[in-house]
Amino acid sequence: MKKLFFISFFIGIVISFNSCNVGEAGNYVTSDPAPAVIGYKTDMGGNIICSFWGYYAAPSLSPTEYYEDDCLFIQFSIDYDNQPSDKYFTATNIVGSRVDWNFLQIKNQSELDDYNLPISSSPFIYSSPYYNGKFFIVAETKNKDTTFRLLRDPGDENSNGVINLYLQAKPSGTQNSIELTSTAFAFDMRSFIINQNTDTTINYSDGRVDYHYIRANLHYVSEVSESGVPKYEKALINDGKPVEILIFKNN
Repeated sequence: MKKLFFISFFIGIVISFNSCNVGEAGNYVTSDPAPAVIGYKTDMGGNIICSFWGYYAAPSLSPTEYYEDDCLFIQFSIDYDNQPSDKYFTATNIVGSRVDWNFLQIKNQSELDDYNLPISSSPFIYSSPYYNGKFFIVAETKNKDTTFRLLRDPGDENSNGVINLYLQAKPSGTQNSIELTSTAFAFDMRSFIINQNTDTTINYSDGRVDYHYIRANLHYVSEVSESGVPKYEKALINDGKPVEILIFKNN
């Protein structure tokens, strides 16, 4: 079985493969729902799932419906006893919903524009080098269909190699509700991470892997004053340590 890559700083809802035996020699697993990015590899037959755990061929995802860099919240199965190739794993029973995404923006943290919706609690974070630079959050607001943006304030200075990121939320046209609604959203950090020119190498038992990476503290808008001034709180992630976002250097 191929190595499944887990990151020590992964924060949020625990994701795992749940094993169950099928027949006397069954070896069949189903993932819990989790973020994923659609990729494309000709040597894996076309569309692939870039999951937290690794790359999986996904021939059932139509190339006319799903495109490279699409983001999903997804669940899928791996039948290890019925694999069409011995070079990679193929996912089946794929069920997912699309996740909106946008790019990191360079903008002053005090500027809200129409992103003036308070975020009700510290967001969950999903990060993996297999996401190819995408960075997922799940956050609660008192609004349906919330849109988010992630800012890097150009006036901020790095502190011991750690940057600050600022999460803002924009309400939809739907009337604000009393009940909290969770929304998944993704941000493309690839170009920003590469341009930081910070690299690291991690040695594993079966070899070494080179990465580009950043270390960041995430802050989110918890309140907005009547005059439109945002109050930020630091996200409660990773026991107060910065989150690390990595991408494979050779991708």
